Amino acid sequence: MSPNDTAKRKKNASALIIKCMISPPSSQANNVAVDLGFFSGDGKQQCRNFAPRSRANSERIFEAELQRLKARALLVCGAPGSKTQAQSLLDQALATARSQHARSLELRAAKDLAALWIGQGRSDDALAFLAPIHAWFTEGFDTHDLKEAKVLLDQLQS
Repeated sequence: MSPNDTAKRKKNASALIIKCMISPPSSQANNVAVDLGFFSGDGKQQCRNFAPRSRANSERIFEAELQRLKARALLVCGAPGSKTQAQSLLDQALATARSQHARSLELRAAKDLAALWIGQGRSDDALAFLAPIHAWFTEGFDTHDLKEAKVLLDQLQS
């Protein structure tokens, strides 16, 4: 990978982190940025200090989404082992979303996991996994997440 490609990947990952920091509680978002190496030294420790506070405050509403975004950022960076780490994070995001009965967050994690599997040549697995999750929804088909899932399913079925 050329230095230019590396710079582009870091820029894309940075954009994901910024998106992450804008939407969910910042204490959890900072941990994503720390884990990806965007902070170091004292800044890294300060960001890490937020994790125990967020757990103590039960600040878990966006936990599944943060796991999913971290997985996406890892894939954008393309570091060695990132696909394995991303798979693990997406599995965690799915488990968290399911435990919270957060169907929309589960759909987001499922879309990303299906896309990862497609890239690994596991299209049949992706279709079998994503189709029933998409089928749960009976309304909201004009939302971005359901539109993306439908496009992915249409590609898999063609």
